[in-house]
Amino acid sequence: MIDGALWIGSERGIAKIVDAAMQPMFASGEPMAQSAVRVLAEIDVPERGRRLLLGSGEGLALVEPPHIKALPAACASSGTVYDIETMADAEAWIATRSGAVRLQWRDGVAVCTPVTEPGGAARTVYEIASDRRGRIYLFGYDGVRRFASRAADADGYERFGVEDGLPSPEFNRDAWLADDGRLWAANADGLVVFDPQAELLVPRAAALRVGARHGAQALVANALLPSGHEELVFTPRLLSFSHEHRIRYRTRLLGQDREAAPWSADGDRRYAHLAPGAYQFEVDARDAAGNGHGPVTIAFRVAAPWWQHPLALVAAALALVGLGLLFGRLRARALRARAAALEALVGERTQELELASNRDPLTAAWNRRYFHARIGGWLRDSEAGGGLLVLLIDIDHFKRINDRHGHAAGDAVLVAVAACLRGVDGDSSLIRWGGEEFVLVLRREIGRDDDARVAAVLRAVAELAVEVDGQSIAVRCSIGCTVCRPPALDIDAHIDRVMHRADAALYEAKRQGRHRAYAAEPANDGGVSLRLVAKGDGEGCD
Repeated sequence: MIDGALWIGSERGIAKIVDAAMQPMFASGEPMAQSAVRVLAEIDVPERGRRLLLGSGEGLALVEPPHIKALPAACASSGTVYDIETMADAEAWIATRSGAVRLQWRDGVAVCTPVTEPGGAARTVYEIASDRRGRIYLFGYDGVRRFASRAADADGYERFGVEDGLPSPEFNRDAWLADDGRLWAANADGLVVFDPQAELLVPRAAALRVGARHGAQALVANALLPSGHEELVFTPRLLSFSHEHRIRYRTRLLGQDREAAPWSADGDRRYAHLAPGAYQFEVDARDAAGNGHGPVTIAFRVAAPWWQHPLALVAAALALVGLGLLFGRLRARALRARAAALEALVGERTQELELASNRDPLTAAWNRRYFHARIGGWLRDSEAGGGLLVLLIDIDHFKRINDRHGHAAGDAVLVAVAACLRGVDGDSSLIRWGGEEFVLVLRREIGRDDDARVAAVLRAVAELAVEVDGQSIAVRCSIGCTVCRPPALDIDAHIDRVMHRADAALYEAKRQGRHRAYAAEPANDGGVSLRLVAKGDGEGCD
């Protein structure tokens, strides 16, 4: 209610009801006056008073009768606004197809800033809600993301998915804070309720244990290891037995690491051939409720090689005097050979560890870390052929496969799809992007049609039939693709824009019925132009 009138948004603009009569508010010539209104929200604008925010498929606007004023394009870069959540200090958070946007007022001017989420490009936000503790919830098609405050710091960021009890990661456009403080939200598989006041039941006295070994032997505290020792392996475990997927570890090897490693779900650490000296492995843990545990430490020493012992040095000096230059030359040659062998072994182990850290263990596809490390080189190498063709591929109805046939069948489908995608086009790189999503990077070639290559990928996946326990599972996929050319500057921002286009194309393929491919191209107005590339027979998979 504003000025005693009830304002209503419709598919053809807004109106208000005064004295039981509906009055259209703006002439058709007014900008955004005939837009399909998705959401209305009241906000106190500094020095102007109570105003109405309007969200539509054309962006965000401020209603200041007798006019509608479009707010900056940064308030909805994708053009589509799904929800508006107003907060204190005349601030509002805007839910858009390209993520959440923070609206503030500075000297009477609207300033919109994208909310940066850790872990990659922003995803679509359908609904925004806040609880009484000031925490902000973003609802989308990949679960719920929560910020601890409006500051949107990464340290206060959490993501909730199926492993936390959600029936499905996909949410619809409705969330509500009840009078009792609980949050209610519409999920694709049912109604979800969350009580922000409820404490997570996590044992505060959980024990933090660290397994340690060198080679096949256990490593005891204050052990003295020989020079050239076998690989050291440390395996910390917090015995919390509650929401273990949210446990995080932070490690440091004093004597080698200058600072502790970042918090990580994987606390296992390996060290090969440490230099002589005193060391102490230190680990802290944080349980699902954020309680700290530790540190737990294990001290040990690595002995110097025998030839560095004082007595050995004296003996070597006497031997050098007795045997002369010949023995000295032979010894130097032996030391060089030993150093070269050790260097080769370290290089081999380092290469093995690097490969292991860059691959998805289930499908053997590369992971996101590898993609971001290599994409610059791929672009430079492909410049002569016109750049790269990037395909974002999502297995249709993958949740249905897990529900009907079990997660082992779902893993088998992921492995089969990965093998298919690796062989469908010779000059390609396959990345597991997350969940049932893959990224296939193809080098563009003069004389080869991009659309035909994308259609070939769609057909190859559709021809798959995965046999699990005597049952044949048909597989389909949806594809969003775009062309990626070498940028002049700032490759990271360029890749974010490329993946945003591919994500928009994939979203359109899903929206149009799945089992099809859409291509996205930059539009002249700064947006994204979408077109159908290929369409398969039927929809989804069995």
